[in-house]
Amino acid sequence: MVKLPNVDFLPEHHIFSTEQPLFVIAILCFMLAAAGFIALRPMRQQDKYIYAKALLAISTGGLFTLIVVVGLVLRLSPSSIHVT
Repeated sequence: MVKLPNVDFLPEHHIFSTEQPLFVIAILCFMLAAAGFIALRPMRQQDKYIYAKALLAISTGGLFTLIVVVGLVLRLSPSSIHVT
């Protein structure tokens, strides 16, 4: 049997428990930037224009999905979140 490490030091714990929206936005921007670089890996030609197009496409899809999940599926609003 394998014992898993304590999860208090993992970044996910801090992302979901923070009360600072700028921290969450910074993490999301970093994740989008990394996704843009990962998307360009198989391309032979890699330049700033293609990266910008990939980043725009990933950001558009990701933002739409985030809005649908948070607004329609989870039905979260700032007033419905109670931090203890």
